[in-house]
Amino acid sequence: MAKSNIPTVNEILQERSISHSIYIERFKTQEIKEIIRLLSQYDIDTINALKTVNGVRLTKATKAALIQKIRNINKEYISAYNERIRGTAREFGEYEAGFQVNLMNEVIPFEMGVALTIPASGSIYSEIISHPFEGEILRDQVARLGKSRVTKITKVINQGYAEGATIQELTREIRGTQSLRFTDGVIVATRRQAGTLARTAIQHTASMARKAVYEANDDVVKGYEWVSTLDGRTTYICMGLDGRVWYYNAPEQSTLPREQFPPAHQNCRSTTVPVTYSWKELGIDRAEVAPGTRASMNGQVPTSLKYNDWLKTQSSTFQKEVLGANRYKLFKEGTPVTNFTDNKQKTLTLKELGMKDDEIIKGGRPPKKK
Repeated sequence: MAKSNIPTVNEILQERSISHSIYIERFKTQEIKEIIRLLSQYDIDTINALKTVNGVRLTKATKAALIQKIRNINKEYISAYNERIRGTAREFGEYEAGFQVNLMNEVIPFEMGVALTIPASGSIYSEIISHPFEGEILRDQVARLGKSRVTKITKVINQGYAEGATIQELTREIRGTQSLRFTDGVIVATRRQAGTLARTAIQHTASMARKAVYEANDDVVKGYEWVSTLDGRTTYICMGLDGRVWYYNAPEQSTLPREQFPPAHQNCRSTTVPVTYSWKELGIDRAEVAPGTRASMNGQVPTSLKYNDWLKTQSSTFQKEVLGANRYKLFKEGTPVTNFTDNKQKTLTLKELGMKDDEIIKGGRPPKKK
């Protein structure tokens, strides 16, 4: 029997999930910009605290007073960061769960007559804040960030006091030098840490939202596949996990070593896609389903797609949007995407992400005007 040209449900879910994950990366970039903008005031307050010190150099008393000011500022810094990152986790987690259910509703044949469940927002948020990533829950990750920031700054102050450094020298080391556009200071290093945690936490949020959806719809979803972004920045960890599967009711048949979700490391871009049951496993007579109209449900895990091969199957419009004009030209001439990095200038708000995802759910068709 000739193989049908109609892709299976699991193949479509995989293909559209990869498109979705690209736009999530842009959402992360936009969110980090907002976080850095929010935190910049506390960085300014830190530098201003140095300016209030009387004298050219620190004394024992002025050093103690300065460090206390830095600690107070840092408490406000971490409080603002924590509020922002938790708010994003709640809002984006709810959004991501809705996207996953809408995608499956669009792709799974209507003849099944199933009503997919969107988990309660409270349960999604609980999963996000209670499930560890990189060995720690979100609260502890944020606390560690705050401790790291204040430690870095107070170390400079203590060392400067011991060596008789001037306030100007301390300021330069904490803020950075003008000749390097203030990119070499302690503050910039702490900003990078804050951005890395935010980027990783958003990936964790997406994973926990998907986990909640899979578990709430385990009558249709039998497991999930790990899908890594395979390009020049992919880690060996994610290369090894790509294409592996976890089956909820058959762990012994799973190729993942355990039930695990991205992120596998800081800045991880890997995602998961649901693996649905077959017609037979669901007890549905395939003959009752109208042929050729909807994707089939064979229950098989689709072949792992290399990012370069997958991108070749996308429209020119999508390729240009992802790569940019110059890299698109090189790509069409045969340069693999492993030679490129992502277009970091492109960002998306959550609202803009929703507009992009509306098209992805419909298979690239623009959403109908209301």
